[in-house]
Amino acid sequence: EEYQRLQAAKDREGLKALAARHPDLFDPTTPSSDDVVDAGLAWIESTVAADESEPFFAFLHLFDVHDPYTPPAPYDRLFDPDYEGPIDGTGVSTKNSLVRADMPERDLEHLKALYDGEIAWVDHQLGRLFARLDELGLREDTLIVVVSDHGEEFFEHGQKGHRHNLHEESVHVPWILSWPAGLDSGRVVDVTVGLEDVAPTILGLCELDALPGATGSDLSAALRGDEPFVDREVWSELLHFEVANP
Repeated sequence: EEYQRLQAAKDREGLKALAARHPDLFDPTTPSSDDVVDAGLAWIESTVAADESEPFFAFLHLFDVHDPYTPPAPYDRLFDPDYEGPIDGTGVSTKNSLVRADMPERDLEHLKALYDGEIAWVDHQLGRLFARLDELGLREDTLIVVVSDHGEEFFEHGQKGHRHNLHEESVHVPWILSWPAGLDSGRVVDVTVGLEDVAPTILGLCELDALPGATGSDLSAALRGDEPFVDREVWSELLHFEVANP
């Protein structure tokens, strides 16, 4: 709450003081998904305890699958335990980074392994979340939506990260829905959809009013099998923060 207040007030000195008191909260190499899941579960449990019949909405932002690629042990060695080189997942976007288009293939292999380790770490945290929902008896009638905002490129097209292009490595992301009481399992959608469709589809599945001015499509009827999926063009946009530097 203090961070949000300082951020809204654009209080740079206050933010610096907060970072000095809590350096771990501002360290991008510190895993946070476990803390987010803990906080989310605590809120869900208290909400259900107050009124188990009241619907709830919880948004958990898990940020660990991101530069720097520094998953906690044992996930940092899970996919490449024998590596002994200089790549540790930090400094990926710095000016004199070792992560460059001409880096040794073995080092690039380890960088990808660290990225996979972050994915596995977050997957583990999601597993904790789902298991607890099962224990609370909420899993059957809870709509769970897992989605990512972007992927990462590892020089497949000459660049790294996700800020320089709109190739498939950056824009093809997972969107997984689970709702045992409301949706059939195992359905795979093979038409093009976009992140702009997420909110309209959630509202449609929950039989709530559409968002005024929303640009996305409500896919709830197709997900229920009441109408076919229709393929369409989906636009992706790119905001350049800086000049690309591989």
